[in-house]
Amino acid sequence: MDMEACICREDLSPARMKSKPVSAGICVSQRKLRQIQDPIYRLLKQLHKVVYITQLPPATRHDVKRRLVERFKKSLFQFGSDPRNLKVELSKLVQGSSELMDSGFHSFAGGLRFNEDSGDRLREGVTYEQMQGIVEELLEDCGYYEATHSREADKRSRPCSSS
Repeated sequence: MDMEACICREDLSPARMKSKPVSAGICVSQRKLRQIQDPIYRLLKQLHKVVYITQLPPATRHDVKRRLVERFKKSLFQFGSDPRNLKVELSKLVQGSSELMDSGFHSFAGGLRFNEDSGDRLREGVTYEQMQGIVEELLEDCGYYEATHSREADKRSRPCSSS
């Protein structure tokens, strides 16, 4: 919308009303605007992390945690899954819900233990909170955060190209 066609409270003087064309629209002072958070951004960011882990080269050793993340991603896109289910599952993951994940994870993780000394067991299944921790741990281990920070720094240091 052309800003000239917009009427602001400051523009209600008789001299200005005559000189500017009027059209339907809303004009808001910059002082009244604030940054908002896109609620879907957090879900997409979490999905990106999960997909990133599943796209890593195969581990040299059998990695239970990676298999759990791969299994989670597969469950998000399995036959019969829909966008609503994807949103619900990612929301629970982002919130770190203490709810147990789908029963398929219970049967998969039921006999597995990460580290008995630390008490990090999965006998009862995997919660969304545990899965979130697993995702973050795997990302730290593979250098995800160093790579993303260096890409952001590169973007800031390079002038934008107009293509």
